[in-house]
Amino acid sequence: MMQGSIPEDKIDEIKRRINIVDLVAGYVNLKQAGRNFIGLCPFHQEKTPSFTVSPEKQIFYCFGCGEGGNAVTFIMKQNGLSFPEAIRYLARKTGVALPTRPLSNKEKGELSLREKMLRLHGLAAAFFFRAPGGARRSRGPAIPAGAGHKCGGRKGISPGLFPAGLASPKGLSGAEADAP
Repeated sequence: MMQGSIPEDKIDEIKRRINIVDLVAGYVNLKQAGRNFIGLCPFHQEKTPSFTVSPEKQIFYCFGCGEGGNAVTFIMKQNGLSFPEAIRYLARKTGVALPTRPLSNKEKGELSLREKMLRLHGLAAAFFFRAPGGARRSRGPAIPAGAGHKCGGRKGISPGLFPAGLASPKGLSGAEADAP
């Protein structure tokens, strides 16, 4: 059976090759606690670790927010990817070669639209950053003066860390509420 256009045996091979502890440790500071690893959940704010990764079962679970799953679902949630995108990402990480096939006209249209939107976003961001004074002094809705510095000071977010209109896959972790 195939998931979309990715053969099931390739998906299984990726899941066998990936070590969930190593994968999650790229995003979360994990500490060993018995047979499992614990850390602060990347999906919600917390001060006491409730996020657990089981190397034995190759799963994660957060007792605070209830998020859980395997390596594929972790990457999907963490990076905002679809299932096929997450599988392709993990295939590259594990060195599993995925078969390629020609795209259908519908897929080409969808991919083309996504590429056009991303290109348009990049052009708009570049325009506003090149405007005199950057995005803060441009006309129209823009970042209120000092908003980035307020976020950065309290939330540890460096102003300019993300280009205009972009944020980390997790968002600003509530920082938007701090902006005037």
